[in-house]
Amino acid sequence: MNNDQLKAAFDAMHADDELADRALSRASRGKKPRRRGAAKPLTAVVAGCVAAVLATGGVAYAVVNSDFFAQAWGNHGQGRTQTWSFLGDDGSTISYKRDFGDGTAPVELSEAVEHVGLSVEGNGYTLELGDIAVDENGCGSVTFTLSNPNGVALFEPAAEVGELVLSGAEGEQTLDLIALRFGDGDDEAAWSFADTREMIEKESSTKTEIHGTMHFAGFGGEADLEKGLTWVLNWHEGEGDSAEQCTAQTWRFNPSKRVASKTFTSSDGVEAKVSPFSVQISADPVMSDSIRKVSLVLKDGTEQVIKDDGVANNYFGLGSDEGVTWVSTQLIDPDSVGSVHVERRILDNNGGEPQLLSITLE
Repeated sequence: MNNDQLKAAFDAMHADDELADRALSRASRGKKPRRRGAAKPLTAVVAGCVAAVLATGGVAYAVVNSDFFAQAWGNHGQGRTQTWSFLGDDGSTISYKRDFGDGTAPVELSEAVEHVGLSVEGNGYTLELGDIAVDENGCGSVTFTLSNPNGVALFEPAAEVGELVLSGAEGEQTLDLIALRFGDGDDEAAWSFADTREMIEKESSTKTEIHGTMHFAGFGGEADLEKGLTWVLNWHEGEGDSAEQCTAQTWRFNPSKRVASKTFTSSDGVEAKVSPFSVQISADPVMSDSIRKVSLVLKDGTEQVIKDDGVANNYFGLGSDEGVTWVSTQLIDPDSVGSVHVERRILDNNGGEPQLLSITLE
């Protein structure tokens, strides 16, 4: 993918839910590449671990200073609020804002963090995986370091707002992407790619070493986690039609812990599963396309907005057979949530203005 293509994709990336752009990204990842490079474990991975579900009770009272949560759910050096604008199809300016968290977490949640300790090399780059935490919705975050002594080639417009998009430009020692895959091996039926968003830690990163966090969600929900996680470097050799796709991947990592989610249900059976990391709505494809707003109404009467017109307090939204999932930019305390508020746009078959339908899940 060249710089013009990347810029076009990035310019549109913040449209509502970003589902179209992320679908294009997933399609590019589906190409069958040639595996090259070597994976090297930094520490041994313990096999056969029994999955544990962690309770998150009492989270409002005890917090912990954790390097993992400070990085994964802090502001990434971008400030507490990030704003951006882009031109809509009709030429109007569409503005968005995003609020980040402060990176503090309950003591109980820190028990969910595991060390990955894997790395992989390819085309002069080294990707090292740090700590990880995952939830019952099939979402999670993992810290990483991406380095190249000759410099990490980034798509600068994205880097300026804290997002890691690799350049992939011709004539450079570049990567096309880093990806997370559930499962491993050459049998494509046995694995699937995650949807991800990589954020750069601005203050600790340099031109040759990028520290960041990969936020991710699986299309198969928690079942994807059972396949194990492998991280992939993808690059190409040659240009044009003769270019050869190359990859290198880590060994497989099997998370042994899950952060629990709390279920809220509407009168007509729609479910919302809320974890500290994500919100998942059990919506059919028609409903998922129409969701305008998702917010958490807290027991103290305040509201934590996950998405709304002009508000994107999520790293991305993912539509799948499990429903629609948003990975939040702020940690959530499920026990403090009294209800989940969802608004849908209902189209008028007679060509009138869309109507809003509000749903409360308790």
